Amino acid sequence: MAQAFLKLGFVRSGSTVRRSWIACIVTFLEARATRLSICQWGVPLWIMGRKRACPHRGVVGLQIVCMMLIFVNLTVLFSASHVSRSEPAVQSSRFLKRVETKLQELEASILDTSSSGSRSVVDVDGASGDVNFSTRTRGASSSTKTAGEFTDFLKDGMVAPVSFWVGHPQPGNEVDLLQYRGFQPERELFVPPFPLARPGHLGKKIVMDPSLFNQQQKDAFDKGWDTHRFNQYASDLIGPRREIPDCRPHQCRKKVYPSKLPTASVVICFHNEAFSALTRSIHTVIDRSPEHLIHEVILVDDGSDQEHLKKPLEVYLAQLPKLRLIRAARVGLIRARLVGAAVASGDVLIFLDSHIEATPHWLEPLLGPIAQSRTTVICPTIDTIDAQTLAYNTEILATSSTQVGGFDWALTFNWHFLPSSDHPAEATDPLKSPTMAGGLFAIDREYFDYLGAYDEGMDIWGAENLEISFRIWMCGGQLVISPCSRVGHIFRKSSAYKWRPGKDVLKINNIRLAEVWLDEYKLLYEERIGHTLGEFGSISERLELRKRLQCHSFKWYLHTVYPSLFVPSEAVARGAIRNQGDSTWCIDAPSPKEGEHPPVILYSCHGQGGNQLFYLSQGNEIRRDEQCFDSAGMLELTLYGCHSQRGNQQFVLRDDGSIYHPAHDKCIDLGLEVKKPLLVSCNGEATQKWAFQSSA
Repeated sequence: MAQAFLKLGFVRSGSTVRRSWIACIVTFLEARATRLSICQWGVPLWIMGRKRACPHRGVVGLQIVCMMLIFVNLTVLFSASHVSRSEPAVQSSRFLKRVETKLQELEASILDTSSSGSRSVVDVDGASGDVNFSTRTRGASSSTKTAGEFTDFLKDGMVAPVSFWVGHPQPGNEVDLLQYRGFQPERELFVPPFPLARPGHLGKKIVMDPSLFNQQQKDAFDKGWDTHRFNQYASDLIGPRREIPDCRPHQCRKKVYPSKLPTASVVICFHNEAFSALTRSIHTVIDRSPEHLIHEVILVDDGSDQEHLKKPLEVYLAQLPKLRLIRAARVGLIRARLVGAAVASGDVLIFLDSHIEATPHWLEPLLGPIAQSRTTVICPTIDTIDAQTLAYNTEILATSSTQVGGFDWALTFNWHFLPSSDHPAEATDPLKSPTMAGGLFAIDREYFDYLGAYDEGMDIWGAENLEISFRIWMCGGQLVISPCSRVGHIFRKSSAYKWRPGKDVLKINNIRLAEVWLDEYKLLYEERIGHTLGEFGSISERLELRKRLQCHSFKWYLHTVYPSLFVPSEAVARGAIRNQGDSTWCIDAPSPKEGEHPPVILYSCHGQGGNQLFYLSQGNEIRRDEQCFDSAGMLELTLYGCHSQRGNQQFVLRDDGSIYHPAHDKCIDLGLEVKKPLLVSCNGEATQKWAFQSSA
């Protein structure tokens, strides 16, 4: 183009030197724009400078500039091809098409390299963007996965096929995708520094349409859901790291913590966890924690049998600092945590699940309160990571929006908001919580042991979170939630655990909890299960622990720690609501899932409590725990969250046995035609008369 400028006379005024300078600049820009090599533009530029500038003044300056340009570009090209390659030279769709084609060739080849001693490699030329498929001799010491092994790994459904790209990782930014899956880094298949943000960047959701998948992708997608009960395919697309914005309340960013904080031993137990979810959990702990505060990260494998959690995991973890992997037999979460706690040596134990993401500055708010009081047990604010889209809820919560833990009399954990009178003075102060969810919390290591750790008689998981919550409060400690520590958690659509066949583990754990800690209030749980206790093992050691720690009564706990909890023993009437006109029918309603409002129905009386157990409160509410009968002007009844405002939720048990709804001036009738109790005009018939009958 520069030569054309000169020949066509576009540069007509001035000396030859001036024309040469302009030609030099234009040629340089042309060369950089088209990524020409030095041989294509540097040497001709030098010759052009000599031919045009030799007889004139200024030739030396022009030649020096040409030499500098050649030297600088030589350095850049050398660096790009041997050191960085951090920016893909070609980011066009044609380049990615060539990459995809070569990857398909790699997957289709399924080379048997065990006998030939060679391996297939996909290379990307950082300067030209060329994609080459070649075969190399493999050294005896190399532990890198071969093409055949990689394809087998891919076919096993461990990874999402479309999550593989070709490029070179930016140091300190994205890690080698194969490296995080257990491959040694040899620049074979990697995650590039994505020209655009990677999937899930900044916690954004990943939206996919499985109907557009090929068969291999669909199989991997379905297998991920079946195995892990969340979208493993999307998790694999995200990889081992993603950036999450700082979503703490603004006041937390000005919070100052003691200069000397205790060190933490982070214990993560896992059983057949998805590789990408597990490694992302590990990296968020390591990457987003001050190095001097992490004493160690202890991984306890609770008897996993999936192949990717064996040798590939060990190879990958060998590259990470301060990390210990303990292989255990299948003992369940509770005992696996006891294994991790037994080998920990940091000042504070931090228990985390294996499918979490810690956010920036998550650690100091957990260690600070423990540094001030060793009997403080603290949980982070748990954010939701959507099981379908892997979206991280980055909403910045005010203190009034932070929920704390509670429970109902089926001994099921739940969340609720604190009354405004119980909010702390400062927005950054931890909130007192009656119970914890149990998956994520920090506790002084010696205090954990002093307090009795976990009940070893409990199996797998379930109820251990309530048991330790009651024990903390009743035995001299306090349980709080920090609004300044945010940790995301994938909430599965359903449990992926395989329970022991023929054994109701959760019921046994709940009975042990009730018998040791609930005193006379244990009857409120027992009537939920029809007073059928069965065998639940010896509790003598736990009763002795309670005596030794000189713990408060459960009545003290209810009045002091959780006064807002509805206590069924204070109800006006309780039991199954049986119709007097046809005594075979009782009112029934399932316990609602979050966000649901199930209808109230009729069902044959069974005398086992459960879905037929209700209480009539002193405020004329028919309720089960925090759910009340409700009618919004319709004939049918639903269960809705109790609001204590009477109105739609006020039902009066009259002396004649009828249940009267003042807001609509109607009575509850036996609606056998629709198998539901209905609100109709009061008529005094037997089908409108009911009796509360306890199963005790």
